[in-house]
Amino acid sequence: MSPEEIIYGIRGAEKERAAVVKYLCRDGQLWSSIRQYVKGHAGSEEDARMVFDDTIVQFIKSVFSNPTFQLQGPLNAYLMGIAKHLWYAESRKSMQRMDTFPLEDADVANDDPPALTLMWHGERKALLLRILGQIGRNCREVLMYWANGYSMEEITQRMSYQSEGMTRKKKSICLKELIALIHQNPHLKSALE
Repeated sequence: MSPEEIIYGIRGAEKERAAVVKYLCRDGQLWSSIRQYVKGHAGSEEDARMVFDDTIVQFIKSVFSNPTFQLQGPLNAYLMGIAKHLWYAESRKSMQRMDTFPLEDADVANDDPPALTLMWHGERKALLLRILGQIGRNCREVLMYWANGYSMEEITQRMSYQSEGMTRKKKSICLKELIALIHQNPHLKSALE
């Protein structure tokens, strides 16, 4: 389907909309890109599936609710932008939950091997989010935007900095601060490897 056919189908009858959803859900290239991105940014397979599904839902809502919607570029690039935004928002929520529930208070209810494996991956993710929580809100936001693929121009706008140069400098300072924090705590470094 072309992007025009997809937009037309979303705005059409329920049967046409269902055909578009089915087409998007079967897009192996889109799934692979989102999966790679989420897993490359401390997410799990389940997280990737959630982001993939939510991306399609968000896209359908955007097109359906905005009669003047037009794509300004390739469809998959637009969908990846939605996916990155959704994963960033989910990562922020996870970070806030980590501030509320410290890692030391975690309770292990089941000791079978699959549960231990899932717990280990969850602990590594939680540990990373906790470390990020120690570097200050502005640094954390700049690094999260940067890690999620936002350009320096986008970060400058979102953080209301005066220039891209200022944003680059802030990212560099924050990254050095994060690396220093990890190196000061060797147990953190070995736990993240």
